[in-house]
Amino acid sequence: RVSREDGDLTIVVDSDLTPGSTPTDFQPKLTAFAEQYNFPQGIGFKVGGENAANAELIQATFVALAIAIFLTFLILVYQFNSLKQSTMILYSIITAMLGVNIWLFITGNPYSMPFMIWFISLIGIVVNNAIFIIDKINTNLAAWLPLKLAILNAGSTRFKPVLISSLTTILGIITLARKDEFWAGLARTVVFWLLFSSFMTLLSIPHLYYNKYKKKGEE
Repeated sequence: RVSREDGDLTIVVDSDLTPGSTPTDFQPKLTAFAEQYNFPQGIGFKVGGENAANAELIQATFVALAIAIFLTFLILVYQFNSLKQSTMILYSIITAMLGVNIWLFITGNPYSMPFMIWFISLIGIVVNNAIFIIDKINTNLAAWLPLKLAILNAGSTRFKPVLISSLTTILGIITLARKDEFWAGLARTVVFWLLFSSFMTLLSIPHLYYNKYKKKGEE
């Protein structure tokens, strides 16, 4: 396409990729080639396309993620009145990120804007799972249960609520997988992330709690 943009004559070249290829495989190579190419006088090169157009949106998404985590931490500190327990709960977000990266690496899928939006919106589920466990441990300790018994009881009694909260979301997301391949890939990623993060939360949160409070429990 040939058009005028900001007073300049602009030539835009579009291309279609072969099936199985992704733009992220070729765009960096094309950009590197164009930057080193000796263009005639009066002709310049500017990176465009969907990635460039969404650069500000991607940046805003990461800022929103940081703000969401920060606000979540403030709410947790207010609720539990404990920096230790609030940090433990935020650790569940780290395990969620780990699960996401494992799945994306296995499937070879790149990060995408829809996925980032889903990730931010579903952080609450992962955090709630950790809150279920820690709140039950605190309740058990308030009832004078020994530390180990309080943790074991919290893990066993909160297993079903954690599982149900994750499964209800998963069943709703699976319907997206039946739309088209784009939504199917996104839905499978979110499903794996929820299952992985829920499982890791059930294991890591009791372990962290015990290590933080075992000396106090022995006393």
